[in-house]
This record gives sequence, C-alpha cells and structure tokens, in this order.
Amino acid sequence: MLSFWLAVGAAQQQPRNTVERLARQLVAVINTGDTSQQKSFITNDFSKNTIQEGTASWQSDLIYLYKNAGDFVIAEASPYIDTSGVQLILHSKKSNRWLKLVTRLDRAEPDKLQGYGIGLAEDPAVMKAYIWPKSTNNEVFNIKEIARQVAHATQLGQFSGVVLIAKHQKVLFDKAYGLADQTFRVPNDTGTRFNIASMNKMFTAVAIGQLVQAGKLRFTDTLLKILPDYPEPGIAKRVTIAQLLDHTSGMGDYINEESYAHRRKYKTLKSYLPLFAKDSLEFKPGSKWSYSNTGYIVLGLVVERLSGEDYFDYIRKHVYALAGMNHTDSYETSQVVPDLATGYERPGGFDPLRLQPRRMNWDDVGLKGTSAGGGYTTAGDLFRFSVALQNYKLLNKEITETMLNGKTETGRNAPGVTTYDGYGFFDTRMGNMHIAGHGGGSPGVNTDLKIFRDGTYTIIVLSNYDAPAAAGLSQQIAAFLLDR
Repeated sequence: MLSFWLAVGAAQQQPRNTVERLARQLVAVINTGDTSQQKSFITNDFSKNTIQEGTASWQSDLIYLYKNAGDFVIAEASPYIDTSGVQLILHSKKSNRWLKLVTRLDRAEPDKLQGYGIGLAEDPAVMKAYIWPKSTNNEVFNIKEIARQVAHATQLGQFSGVVLIAKHQKVLFDKAYGLADQTFRVPNDTGTRFNIASMNKMFTAVAIGQLVQAGKLRFTDTLLKILPDYPEPGIAKRVTIAQLLDHTSGMGDYINEESYAHRRKYKTLKSYLPLFAKDSLEFKPGSKWSYSNTGYIVLGLVVERLSGEDYFDYIRKHVYALAGMNHTDSYETSQVVPDLATGYERPGGFDPLRLQPRRMNWDDVGLKGTSAGGGYTTAGDLFRFSVALQNYKLLNKEITETMLNGKTETGRNAPGVTTYDGYGFFDTRMGNMHIAGHGGGSPGVNTDLKIFRDGTYTIIVLSNYDAPAAAGLSQQIAAFLLDR
C-alpha cells in the first residue's frame, strides 16, 4: 500500500469519501476518552454484522487505545485496497508511537464501518526510506537490498531467523538474524534448526509420490482401497488420495480444543485417529478447497501401510537421506537436540501497541511433529531438499511436475498473486512466474519456501516468530526479484 500513500499535508485536507470521514471521526472519538461517545459511535456507525461481535469488546479496545496511546494525530490518509477502505497513519502524542489504522465500509451497509484493524507502524519518513526499489540485473545490488530490508525488519522486532537466497541452485545469500534463545542470548546461525510447522506436508507428499512411482498406489485410488480398516468406511470410499493431497477431500482439521488440551499424548500417527475418524465430511469430496491437517495425518497412515515402515523411519530414509538433509527430523520435546531454536509468540488478545513481550511457545508445542507438520530443519537442509526435488532425485520428472503443478484455486489471493494447490505444494502465480513451495505457521513459528519454476531463484525464510515474520518477508523478496 505504500505506493498509495499521500504526502503528510494531504492528510489535513477534507475527507474525500464516506469511509475516510468515518475513520477520522473514529479517531476523534478515541481522543475524547469519553466512553459514552465511544459507545455511541460504535452503535451508530458500525455495521450490524460488526456490532454482533460485541459492542463491549469493541469499546474495551477503544479504551485501551486511549489509555495507552492518548491523543492521536492523523499524519497520512490513503486508500486501502479500494475506494471502500482507508488507511490512516497515526502518531501518538502520549507514547510517541506510530500506528496504522485500516477500516472499510460494510458491503451490506455501505454507510457503516466494518470494524477496524490497528497495529504499529513506522515513522513515515523512515518507512519511505525502506520502500523496496526495483531490482536490477546486478545481483550484488539485489542482495545488498535484501540484506538491508531483512536487517531493518529485525531491528523493528518483526523478524528473527535465517534467510537463504539461491540462484540457479547456487547460494547467493545465507544469513541469520536475532536470537535462537532469548533467555541465554543464544544467536540464530545458519545451522539453527527451526520448527517448520506445515512444511512437513511437502515431505509427506513426496513419500506418496514415491509410492505412486513404485506402482504401489495411484492418485485416483480411494482411501478405502488402501486402508480397508479405516474407522469410517463410508467416508473412506468417497475420498481419493489426490483429494487428500490437494485439500479437496472435505476432511476437516484435527487441531482443536480437544487435541490441544492433550497435545503431549500423541506420539504415533495412529493415536490421532480418534480425534477425527468419526467426523462427517465438511463438503462433497472434490467440490471445493479447504485446508486440512487431518488429510495429511491420513496420508501419513497411507505411507505406513504401503511401505510397511513407521512413517518417520520412511521419511528419514527415502526423503531426508536422499536429499542430504542431515539436520532434519521430527524431534520429541524431551529430546536434547543441539542448535534448536525456541519459538516466541505474541500473547493473545488485543495488543496492537505490542506492550506485552513475546513469550516462549513451549506450552503450544505437541509431543513431536507429524505427517501434517511440526518437524524441524535448517535453511541449508531445506535448500538441499529443493535442489533434490528440482533435479528429480526424489521423484522422476513426470511425477514431480504432477506434484508441483497447481490444480485447485485456493482463494488465498492478493493483488497480482493467485495461489493454486498442487499435491503437497502450492503453485503461486506472480505475473508470469509460477512459484512452487509451502509455508508453515503456528504460535512462535513461521516459515516459507519459494522455488521459481523457471529454475532461477529459491527463497527460504525460517523464523522463530509468529506469522507474518517469514511469510511476509519471503513475499516481499519474491516481489522484489520479479520487479524489474
């Protein structure tokens, strides 16, 4: 949105439309500190759908902002996504902080606000100094700019981790930032092992592809054919392996209050079955896309059944070893593992001023990783995985292309970016470029891998902070490298 920002002086002009007028009134109401005025504004100027979320909650947020930041001055105003939205850059006199407030009109009630979002921002003068320029054919310039931007994100407290950039399978940049352990002030380094959350799905998908390549399985096979003892055969006969791979099976997500409450008791893939085996499908298989961690637990069970091996043993021998990934595994929380990063998460609740410090994420970590996610790797190992994949060391060319090519649009799009799901890999279209890869996110964890399908760049960003620490940075780097 930086390209839409107006000069500071423009913020002093009269509002150009309804949404900007209401946004400015919202700021004025916050500045009064008057709870009755704040409640009145919410009641009269928020849409009915927004108010249903709870007037008291919205009002407590306004009280928090006034108490901790005080009088706000509007420094800049600009469109947010389209003319129904607006972004205000605010300066807090009390705390000397900069904040970004975004809001938009509710489509159902075009004269009412659809709530708002607020978070920390930078001094506009500093931010403009860090607008990404166009990349060039000079790789030295490009890498220096990436390093400058990552260092800045680290300085702002937005990033901690490792960034690796390669071109034509040659590493151009590999650098660590921040701390792997804040208690003992242990810095991250390029050999630090990070929790990668859902990135493990790529390894599971490769294992399935290998079984297809070996003639033990077809993508069109039903789950019932492979697991005739699946607890709910009526579901198993309707779902195919392909649908499990590309999240069109209709299976839901085993990550819920029940699994979280007992997260340290699940050690084998089979132990997860009672959490979901009797659940109904959320939609007709193949009719829509919905991200499913459950589907990848089931795929792990398929790997075990057809290979005759424990899932974790199979992945170590047939994926990690083949790719030369010697620092990757699904470790149990009780294991002593060198060079392991601790994750740091933002506490829940409304805290846009970031008054509460990050905390260790150990309370949110399961006993060990699964076929759906939660393992650990290094940036170097993940690069070796990408090289092995591109050089057809893990799968032959035909099956590799099948896995990487997008089949179903996910709806996870942004301006100029459309994302499709392949088999265990997302196929992101940025302009004319197809980018294969996967990300991962959980409390205190955010990771991303992007492989440019023309064979040029590979981008790996691993972080021991919450999203969007890695995903946001990875996307910015990709856009920069494509913007010439």
